[in-house]
Amino acid sequence: SPEERELIRVLLGYEDTLKNAFHSYKPNVVAQYLLDVCQAFNRFYNQHRILGEPEAIASSRMALVDATRRVLEAGLGVLGISAPDAM
Repeated sequence: SPEERELIRVLLGYEDTLKNAFHSYKPNVVAQYLLDVCQAFNRFYNQHRILGEPEAIASSRMALVDATRRVLEAGLGVLGISAPDAM
C-alpha cells in the first residue's frame, strides 16, 4: 500500500539523516526526522489492520512496526532521550 511504502521509505532515510545531522552539527535534523517517522507510522497505522489479517500480511506489518520501534528508539537515544516502554 502507499502508506506502507512511504513508511519504509522514511525508515530507510535514518542513516542519511544521522550523517547529515553529524556533519552539519544540527541535532534538530534528527528530531525532525523522528517526527516524520511518527507521522508516516500514524498514517500507516490508521489505514491498516494488523491483527486479524492473514498471517503473511500480519507478520509483514508487525515487522514494519518493529522496524519503526527500533528506529525511534535509536534516534531518541542519539538525542539522549529514553524511549518509553509502553504507550
